[in-house]
Amino acid sequence: MPCTDILRDLVKKQNAAAHLLAEGKAVDERIAQLQAASQVNQAQIDELKARRAEIRQRLEALREEIAGIHQDFQDCIAGNM
Repeated sequence: MPCTDILRDLVKKQNAAAHLLAEGKAVDERIAQLQAASQVNQAQIDELKARRAEIRQRLEALREEIAGIHQDFQDCIAGNM
């Protein structure tokens, strides 16, 4: 695979990770809002916490993919020098 394709894949995965991080942050903020409310809806909080856990799992998988792609890119660059 050409280095440019590897780099394109790396950027794509990094963008996906950034979106997940932003989504996770929004979920955390919503949880904080619900917990601060006088009438806390525990079911909503539990649902959001489950969503947050899912986001964290997806993010960890993306981080592992990114690390592998980054290594492939470095190997590709080193092989082309």
